[in-house]
Amino acid sequence: MSDRLSKEGRKELKKPDAFVAWGRKRVEELAGSTRQISILVGVIVLVVFGWYGYTRWQAGQSEKAWESFYEAYKTEEPGRWAALEKMYGDNSGSRAGSYAAVVLGDHFLSLAKATVDKQLEVTPPAAAAGKGAKKSEPNFAVNLTALPVEKENSAKAAEWYTKASKFSGLASEEKQLLEINVANAYEIAGDLKKADEAYQAAAKTSSVSKGLAMMSTGRVAEMQGQKDRAVQIYQDIIKEFSGTEKNREYERLAQSALRRVQTRLFNE
Repeated sequence: MSDRLSKEGRKELKKPDAFVAWGRKRVEELAGSTRQISILVGVIVLVVFGWYGYTRWQAGQSEKAWESFYEAYKTEEPGRWAALEKMYGDNSGSRAGSYAAVVLGDHFLSLAKATVDKQLEVTPPAAAAGKGAKKSEPNFAVNLTALPVEKENSAKAAEWYTKASKFSGLASEEKQLLEINVANAYEIAGDLKKADEAYQAAAKTSSVSKGLAMMSTGRVAEMQGQKDRAVQIYQDIIKEFSGTEKNREYERLAQSALRRVQTRLFNE
């Protein structure tokens, strides 16, 4: 009997009680959670190292792009511009590529301005103002409309400035200035509608060059003979920058332009 009881007792001892069973279950759950945490940590580590590797790779690509830009820019003129065009084609998605496009835009815009300046030497604005003038038109519109234009190089300038603006890493101030450059090129080309649209787009950005964009929009309105619209734009500029020290010069420029537009001398 005692032998049987001792055997049964040993069997019972081998069976865990409720507390031990609960403890084992908790340990197993903890072990499972630990495995999940380990997997999560592993994933995070992989993401961090992947991001670090991509950042390093991107920095390397950017460095190579800038090296390509400097090599292209060192090329003697006139071959420099073709070298920069090729450099942009190979690095269009980089900041260096965007800057190469800006340099090309500046180059073609300077050629366009030089052509216009030569034309002005032959036909000064005062002499050109009398051509096609109507008594019903204000002289300020006739004067500006009579200015010479240059289409070929200014069109190229607008194209390159537009390409430069496609870089996704541009700050809002940079994009705004490029929009103003595009508009300036269209203005020199005589495409006042596109110039007007581009200046208006630039004026929508509340940045350091907003006043310049608004003043340019007013000037293009004058060039199109839109007196009432020009007056409204200059009044908006005065209201926008009144009492501000940072861009107070735009308030003064707008006041001067408004007086000119509204003066009887310019409307007869």
